[in-house]
Amino acid sequence: MLRLITLAILLALSWAAERKDWGPYVTRNAYNFVEVLNATNFDDSIYGNLKASLVQFTDSSYASARKYAPVFRDLAKRLWDWDSVLQFVTVDCFKEINVALCIRFQVRRVPTLRFFEAYANRQENVGKDIGPLAPDEVREKLADLIAKHKYLPIGHFNLDPISNVMQLRTLLRSGQTTILVYQPQQSKLGRNIMLEFLRWPVQVRIVSDPLLAAKVGIDPVYYKVAVISRKGEVVNLNENSKRLKAALRKLNVKSEE
Repeated sequence: MLRLITLAILLALSWAAERKDWGPYVTRNAYNFVEVLNATNFDDSIYGNLKASLVQFTDSSYASARKYAPVFRDLAKRLWDWDSVLQFVTVDCFKEINVALCIRFQVRRVPTLRFFEAYANRQENVGKDIGPLAPDEVREKLADLIAKHKYLPIGHFNLDPISNVMQLRTLLRSGQTTILVYQPQQSKLGRNIMLEFLRWPVQVRIVSDPLLAAKVGIDPVYYKVAVISRKGEVVNLNENSKRLKAALRKLNVKSEE
């Protein structure tokens, strides 16, 4: 009996240790990363929303659609850090309540993925078809689409580049922890860092002028990032994610899980 009790305790401790490493997903069922909508609540959830939406129009009677459903859920789970700017939604066109809705949105294949931008207008807006792509391709396309729009309630999501010395000085005196990223034309570094740090209480801004970037110690080759503390102190780093997070933690800035 004593051996059984000891074994049970060891198993419980092992489970608890493993659970600790699950991160922010531990309190959520995988299905909860995707909101299930129908014809009665679709418009209110999509149009005028402060977030963009990725909608999966599916049909539970088709094997191909059922096969893709867990792929979509997994993508929503992977991109949970983007929750402040993007919601994942699914609509089952097989259900009678949704038939007219799916006809209205011209769903001709399942699954169909449609992107609706933040503050989408209801009038003749059936979303942007992003095709039946692999998850990594969907992620990249979503990143591009999200980056094209402003998210007013989220002050730190701003892809307009710092373009003059006055703006730079204002940034240094803002009293906010800031990640300033050198992003030349055709680069997506600033966009990627913004999306990665959406859950951090920081603002991420970009600068495209190398001479302006040099004023805060940014080197276009070796040190493309400057972390600016609330006091205006600057630490220059490369774009390595772990080093960026370590620098923020030294400033007592932590992710909002």
